[in-house]
Amino acid sequence: DWSSDVCSSDLTLSVTGVDQFSQPMASLPTPAWSLAKGPGTITAAGLFTASNQAGSTVVQVQSGGKTAQLTLTTAPWNLTASAVTSNVTGTTVDLNAVLTGPSQLPAGLTYTWTEISTPNRGVTFNKNGTLDARSTRATFNQAGSYRFQVTMNYPNGPARTAWVDVTVAQQLTHMSITPGNLVGNLVMDIATRQKFVAQGRDQFNDPITAE
Repeated sequence: DWSSDVCSSDLTLSVTGVDQFSQPMASLPTPAWSLAKGPGTITAAGLFTASNQAGSTVVQVQSGGKTAQLTLTTAPWNLTASAVTSNVTGTTVDLNAVLTGPSQLPAGLTYTWTEISTPNRGVTFNKNGTLDARSTRATFNQAGSYRFQVTMNYPNGPARTAWVDVTVAQQLTHMSITPGNLVGNLVMDIATRQKFVAQGRDQFNDPITAE
């Protein structure tokens, strides 16, 4: 008997045997797989499919008059998303996805980030759609409120999704002063008036909306 953690997905099981001299046997009589206890299903080929509920399942296999059992603990994956800061003052922010659950990560695991803000502002990610994308950097092209969605996918398993919100604040980076619509150096007559306009621009070279 032995135990293992699995997620809510498929798991292919196999059986090996040893002889009276504790040597591995080259072949075994066709094994008969069954579930002795708990949720899930298993095929004649040993393909176990976990149910959509957490719990323990005892898998039983019989071959050559011998019986062995395996206890599988089914637990869901939980995905959370976070940002290094939720109040961005620059042009980028680092995003992270954290997956908790069974002890062994499934093969083919990927993380895909999407901007789901309205309106969509064309955020780009330096890593996306790969295992390494669990940590990525988002690059903005304008200030505003943003919502990001990260989806965890792996073959033969259900997807998991999480969200994180950030706000990119305008930061004054430079200013210009203009004398109305005049160009070049301004020469004024004495005892006259001229209205000057100061325009601030942010880290994206967009006009500051409130000064």
